[in-house]
Amino acid sequence: MLLLTTTGRRTGRPRTCGLNYAQDGDITYVISGWGPRADWYRNLVAEPRVRVQLGERTWVARAVTVEDAERRRQAIRRIRGLGPSQGPPKILRPVFRAFGLDYDAELRALDDDAPGTPVVALEPLPADASS
Repeated sequence: MLLLTTTGRRTGRPRTCGLNYAQDGDITYVISGWGPRADWYRNLVAEPRVRVQLGERTWVARAVTVEDAERRRQAIRRIRGLGPSQGPPKILRPVFRAFGLDYDAELRALDDDAPGTPVVALEPLPADASS
């Protein structure tokens, strides 16, 4: 799971959330399962400079919504393929299902086109842009 820190669009305060991801070279992809209404997505649309943490590695990136259909499909396939190893711990998934959140079913239902699901490319910024 990746930690994404955005800047709150109303408060200006840092906001961090955990997301599934996939990498392709230097680019890291995330998707908004809640569509464009997800707060983290609306925050990065307002301010595309974000902080990304993956394990012990942290970097600053520029968040860009992916519009190209083929690039979107490839990112979604990668994320869907890695999804079972990400997300809530497997032992907790039945508990989440009992409360109406079936992570595994949502992952299976994510089709290649996923209309209405924003795909975001996190493009690393040069190290001197970190401050």
